[in-house]
Amino acid sequence: NCAPYPFNRMVSQYRYMQSRPLLWGTMYRTSAFPPTRFLFNSAQRLLAKSGIRACIAQHEPDLVISMHPLCQTVPLQALASLAHDGPSPSSVASPPRRGIRVRWRPRRRAVASGGEARGRVPFVTVVTDLGAAHPLWLHPGVDLCFVPSSSFVRAAKSKGLTDAQLRLHGLPVRHDFAMQRRRGAAARRELGLHADRKTVLVVGGGDGVGRLGAIVCAVAAELGKRG
Repeated sequence: NCAPYPFNRMVSQYRYMQSRPLLWGTMYRTSAFPPTRFLFNSAQRLLAKSGIRACIAQHEPDLVISMHPLCQTVPLQALASLAHDGPSPSSVASPPRRGIRVRWRPRRRAVASGGEARGRVPFVTVVTDLGAAHPLWLHPGVDLCFVPSSSFVRAAKSKGLTDAQLRLHGLPVRHDFAMQRRRGAAARRELGLHADRKTVLVVGGGDGVGRLGAIVCAVAAELGKRG
């Protein structure tokens, strides 16, 4: 919401492309190409940096967490700009939650012309893709980068990130899911599922993958054919 078109229409554009595999694959491959990434980041900096900077300055966060590959380079530039000449944000870090212990050395403080030290707000990337490591996820300027697989670790190191910046932590899930301890039989009874039949769980991510109802019906029909 803090950026102009087309960046403020990314969700609707994402939904449009995900139902068109050829278009999706083309955008994915071209955005991984270094000249294309440079052009995209340049356009985002020109059109959206001021809005992102204003949003961060308004909220004065203690920590910025990115969970999207398009939100790395320009937000980091906005944070650096604020640390250099903007209002000094709070440097108090919130404690880690629910068993995840986070340790890192904060970035070196920048000193403004008036002599007052202003530290850049810490910036953390949490990768939410389990598959191929798209380069837009990986920026060497982050304080921490949480990655879901060893292939992401290798890709991140090839892009200049160090061991001190990387945390191999799997995909983030809600605490309630992680703490489930029901056995299969008890869970089936609670959910009203047949004990003698197999169960298929269909999930579609934050924005879904299209018509989940149609997918469920198609899977059920196929499994019915196979007996």
